[in-house]
Parts: sequence; structure tokens; C-alpha cells
Amino acid sequence: MLNISDKISIINALMQEDRNEIRMNKNILLNSTYFVLSGIIAVVSFYLVQKNIGLRIPLLFGLWSLFTIYIIYFWYLMKHLSNLRLCLDLREEYFKNLDLLEKETPFNPLKPTSKEAKPSINDSNFWILPLVTFLVGIVNSIFILI
Repeated sequence: MLNISDKISIINALMQEDRNEIRMNKNILLNSTYFVLSGIIAVVSFYLVQKNIGLRIPLLFGLWSLFTIYIIYFWYLMKHLSNLRLCLDLREEYFKNLDLLEKETPFNPLKPTSKEAKPSINDSNFWILPLVTFLVGIVNSIFILI
């Protein structure tokens, strides 16, 4: 049987791991955005140097394929970030309600959440990244088409 200090140690370790994963996931989101923006700009730079009319369609296809893959990847990472935030909220609930630690019921810091649960922090500021990437893609597509 675990005593309260053991339970607190487990919860603290899990919370630290959640925070590390959240930090890592946010860095992956930012880095992937920088790489995709660099790729979009590189495609247009290549076209402007070559000025080959026959490359328009393949470069536009490549540009928008890159953007589509980025959007799918971004959506997946945002969903994963939301789930990580939910896990952190669940673990923080043990500190907000200390009765959960004192009960003789089975201790389960990995309990599942309901489908309707929303994290306390929603990271909505990250949705600006695909919007900016989309706008850069539109501007670069115009450069290719001109």
C-alpha cells in the first residue's frame, strides 16, 4: 500500500514528465513551421532564379503538397498537445483535491478522461502559425504564377 508521500512523488514525477513533453511538442510545432516556411521560400527562390515556365505547375504542386502535409502534421501535434494538457490537468487535480490522495480506493494517476473534457490551457495562439504559413504560400504562389 502506498502512503501519501509516495503518491505525491509519483504525481510530481508524472507532472514533470507531462511538462517536458508539452515543452518538446511546442518546440516541434515551432521548428516544423520554420522548416516549412523555409521550404516554401526556397521553392519560390528556385523558380525566380530558373525562370523556367515549364516548372510552374510542378513547383506549385510541390509547394501546396508541402503545405498540405504541414497542416495534417500540425493538426496531429495540436491534438497531441491538447491531450498532454489534459493529462497535466488530471494530475494537478490531485493537489487541488487532497482527499483523492488520502482515500483507500485504488490510486490511479493514469485514469482516462471523458471525451468532452477540455484542457485548462488551450494553446490557441499556435493556430496563427498555419495561417501565416498559408499567407506566405499564397504570396509565393502569386510570384510563381506571374
